[in-house]
Amino acid sequence: MNQEIFDLIFGRIKELKYQCYPFLPKEGTSYPFVVVGETQLLPRITKSFSIGEMSVFVHVWTDKQSRKKCQDMMSEITEACSQFTSPHRWILLEGNSRIIADNSTNDTLWHGVLDLRYKFY
Repeated sequence: MNQEIFDLIFGRIKELKYQCYPFLPKEGTSYPFVVVGETQLLPRITKSFSIGEMSVFVHVWTDKQSRKKCQDMMSEITEACSQFTSPHRWILLEGNSRIIADNSTNDTLWHGVLDLRYKFY
């Protein structure tokens, strides 16, 4: 289940034409870019199939002049990833977001963090 939703989200972000990575790219990568990051699985096993919830964190980085772009990208990603129907059904329950200033490089950046929480069955 973990890899399934990761791949679905990653593919959908690529369809939006954003640079998307499974980990932080090498230094010098142009902004903006997206990283599909951590996941948390909360399964409930039944006799016949699996159901449960999963949280997936998606990170968006833009340069310091592009705070609005960061917000717009997060909104577009949330909308595009609101539902998946194959191979399992994934319904977005919550899409929490925050934007923080990031000074981990020589340039100040905007770092958007999405917490997408899904129900699956």
